Amino acid sequence: MTLPVTLGTEHRGHMSGRDSSPRRGPGGLRSRTPAALRLQVVLTTIASVCVLLAGAPMAIADYWYEHYERAKTALANENWDRAVEELQQALERKGDSGARVRYYGMRVRPYFPYLKLGVAYYYLGQYEAALQAFQTEEQLGAIQESEDDLAELNHYRRLTLDARIAADEAEGDRIASIVRSSLRNAEILERQGRLNAAMEALGEGLAVDPDNPDAVEKMEQLRTEVVARERERLDNARATDLVRRGKALLEEENFTEASSLFREVLSIRPGGEAQQLLDQARAGLLAEIQANQDAEARQADCAMAPAADRVL
Repeated sequence: MTLPVTLGTEHRGHMSGRDSSPRRGPGGLRSRTPAALRLQVVLTTIASVCVLLAGAPMAIADYWYEHYERAKTALANENWDRAVEELQQALERKGDSGARVRYYGMRVRPYFPYLKLGVAYYYLGQYEAALQAFQTEEQLGAIQESEDDLAELNHYRRLTLDARIAADEAEGDRIASIVRSSLRNAEILERQGRLNAAMEALGEGLAVDPDNPDAVEKMEQLRTEVVARERERLDNARATDLVRRGKALLEEENFTEASSLFREVLSIRPGGEAQQLLDQARAGLLAEIQANQDAEARQADCAMAPAADRVL
């Protein structure tokens, strides 16, 4: 039985007359074929894409967490405005609180942004905003799972309430001081006859306490006085004009119209020059009437004289 003869690579190459030894490049290293190079490029690209895709969720999680960590650092450094800014950025990316929030792989930690935000607002003196933040954190419920963080929330809420009460009292004292000062200044200006300036001074007190009874009453008094003085000014101006016109009529011996004007002046401003002018006009009018009567009597006498002569 004849067995088939299997020729090795070297034998085949020898028999075919070709050198079948592996190709080697400089230094004796085996060179790669173009197909192998293309395969390596494809595999490298695929591996790079997989790495990027695998790291994307981690980058997103780290993003909110980085803002949160920067906010905590800002709080520790008492940079309250920066803390608020960073916490708002963190809340835009993750709005829910949690006692055990995953932030890096399987790592977890507490995340209570509204608590930290309330603390920052407290130190900024924005007490209403702080209380709102504490309320929001409590309503989310997760903080109930963290005894320490819940204690911190309650502690800062008490501080905020006390600070708000103290601030309200201080604000009340400040407002009362402004009102007292404005009332005092208004009274001084009123005695000087500067009513408009007095109203402006009183307006400063009403601006901070519009319902203050003393300030409201004083303002009504000043307004009434201003109206009365304006009416008096207009009346005086009219009376002066009437006197001027009446005097002109007196010079023209128009006693009837002059008397009418002087009587109108007396209705506005009794006594004084107008009364004397009216008496003068009346005297002239009486004299005029008497003169007319005398003239009529003379005419009547003259008319009766020829008739008597005829009778005789």
